[in-house]
Amino acid sequence: LIAFGAFQALAWPSINALLSRMTDPSHQGALQGGMASLNSLALILAPLLLTQALAFGSERGFTGGNFLAAAILASAALFIVVLKVVPRVSVAEPVA
Repeated sequence: LIAFGAFQALAWPSINALLSRMTDPSHQGALQGGMASLNSLALILAPLLLTQALAFGSERGFTGGNFLAAAILASAALFIVVLKVVPRVSVAEPVA
């Protein structure tokens, strides 16, 4: 579990780097601000949603409800990225 958390911590800088390459230099501040805002929103909403999923599942004998809810949300996010972002990805030229 600790190793998984360590690898997950490495994902955030990689995502920022990929998004930075796909964004025009004049919009970098808006991108970073938007990403920080979405991250903060997720940090607020995740405990509220996943504790309710755990409680709902536990009442019915399924203690993995929070993990199932997280997997569904992650799958939905991946689906959106594949459908909307991947087809129009173009790597910007490095700025000298």
